[in-house]
Amino acid sequence: MADGSDPEGFRKRVDEIVDKADKTTDPEVRAAMIADVSAICKEGVAVVKALEEKLQNTKVSGCCGSKADPDVTKELDLVEITKGKANRLLMKLKHEADPTLEQKENRRSRMSTI
Repeated sequence: MADGSDPEGFRKRVDEIVDKADKTTDPEVRAAMIADVSAICKEGVAVVKALEEKLQNTKVSGCCGSKADPDVTKELDLVEITKGKANRLLMKLKHEADPTLEQKENRRSRMSTI
């Protein structure tokens, strides 16, 4: 679900695609995985956004006033870590598909700072 309502499912899908990438050595198959991993990364953004909204709307009353729900905070942290794992895999797959990609990105970032 891309609406961000299933953080546990998102983490499971990332783990599955990372396992699949680890077991696959065929460069063509790994290059074909870029689209899937990219979609998962976009889903991760939606999940994080939904959890951040939930965090804003879910406050727990305590002795010192209300604070963020620790369960939602923990879930958000786990999703952020998983999203980072998916982003690293995406960059690795893109680099394998086009080894000059890093040079192109560096050149692009230098040009934008000029």
